[in-house]
Amino acid sequence: MSPVDGYLNDRAPRVSEYVAAGQPVLSVVDMHSFRVDGYFEETKLGSIDIGQPAISR
Repeated sequence: MSPVDGYLNDRAPRVSEYVAAGQPVLSVVDMHSFRVDGYFEETKLGSIDIGQPAISR
């Protein structure tokens, strides 16, 4: 059980990878403690609207 509400990072062990005992393989990012900044080329700002949801690719 996590002490905070949050998100797991995207670095879980993959097939054929090994981890040593005691080595962390996941972490929780507190959903109330981070922000995302974006830097965009001025020519691409016309297609971005305030409040538009972001997608990850």
